[in-house]
Amino acid sequence: MDDGIVFFRTERHDDVIEFYRDLGADVWLEQPDCTVLEAGGFRFGFCDRDGAETDGIVTFVFDDRAGVDEAYERLRDRADDEPRFNERYDIYQFFASDPEDRTVEFQTFEYGLERSASQAGSVGSATIKPSAGQSAGMSLETMRPNPTWDAASYESAVDTLEAHNDELVYKVWGGDWCKDCRALLPDFGAALEAADVPADRIEEFALDRDKQGPGVEEYDIEYIPTIVVETDEGEEVTRFVEDADRPPAIWLADRLEAALS
Repeated sequence: MDDGIVFFRTERHDDVIEFYRDLGADVWLEQPDCTVLEAGGFRFGFCDRDGAETDGIVTFVFDDRAGVDEAYERLRDRADDEPRFNERYDIYQFFASDPEDRTVEFQTFEYGLERSASQAGSVGSATIKPSAGQSAGMSLETMRPNPTWDAASYESAVDTLEAHNDELVYKVWGGDWCKDCRALLPDFGAALEAADVPADRIEEFALDRDKQGPGVEEYDIEYIPTIVVETDEGEEVTRFVEDADRPPAIWLADRLEAALS
């Protein structure tokens, strides 16, 4: 295989192309109803169609933090949050959305990667990460622990989660495209990590934009994120749903304390 292009269906061709060109991507090829862009060594195209294809994550990779910070300044109004260091994957990153609400990630690898000269570019190189529901261990990037989450400020919740860390299973439904998931789940992932909850007691289910995927019907999943806490026997103890009035770790810890004390 010598080369490749990833194509997306779009209903807002001109707006989407303008968005990525403003980021620094170049037009590589114009076709009657498709435009192929190039960013570093990556080519991706948008074709004018009925119905937009918005699953997956378009990730732009920069050589250093300065490139990520510059992108954030240009996209501050579209960004979910400020750039942050992700300790688990040793990357510096932030997420934003394009005009059709595709998830766009901007990151740099802190440990450094060898890249050929052809991959250097004003937007860095880029990749397309698996869409929700595709095979990637059904894992959620949004469950990466937030390294800035302060466990000491939530000592009571962490203590409750830790007290039951070998007897409960946490089943998490979400989507990396979902803004509520990106806002809530990194802190929850950090709370589970602080409570030493083993990885084999955390099950992550990535849903598509129609909120379809593994276990949706069985567990009556309607909104995301949803977190179901079960015993080893499969008995549901409690569940968190995205419209709860407190963050997942705090809300669940309170319910677990009441149910299991």
